[in-house]
Amino acid sequence: YSVSCTSIVYSLHFILCLVLVVIIPLGLPVGLGIWIWKERDAIAEHKGPAHIENLYQDYKPDHPMWEIYQMLQKVVLIGLLSFVERGSILQCLLGLIITNCVLMALVKAQPYEKPQTNILVITGQAIVVLSYLSALLLNVDLGAESFTIDTIGGVIIAANVPMAIYLIVDTYVTMRDEMMTAQIDLISSEL
Repeated sequence: YSVSCTSIVYSLHFILCLVLVVIIPLGLPVGLGIWIWKERDAIAEHKGPAHIENLYQDYKPDHPMWEIYQMLQKVVLIGLLSFVERGSILQCLLGLIITNCVLMALVKAQPYEKPQTNILVITGQAIVVLSYLSALLLNVDLGAESFTIDTIGGVIIAANVPMAIYLIVDTYVTMRDEMMTAQIDLISSEL
């Protein structure tokens, strides 16, 4: 508060902040994407570098870039869309288009190794698409329509129920499988 907005110190800090706002949210995913892209052949042969393994280990070997795509989606939806007028139809429409394109790409590629993870991610992305669609509908005059704002809210809540149920079932199945694996390992070590 003691620095004047017309001073050189303020101007230097302002420029530094602008540079960092561009470098961190965009530079980090792009830099990691370039790194993974250079290692894509090794990753496809299951010989990728261990120090960036967390970025590609859950994905099929021919889809190592999906973590980067999802990072960029978050940057666009959370960061870049904030520069569009808040709560406007344009903002909702752009979010709807972006999330729908990602949903279609997820359905086509199914990039995760585990089918359960693909289902979970696709369901989650569909809920995000539905949320943007609901936000778009809330910006439209619904006076002549047969459904109300309460109906839209009910749809959003109802859309999250399958995700919660699936998450519970998936957790149960995963825990059951891990327990079976642990029991098999215990029995085989005793033999």
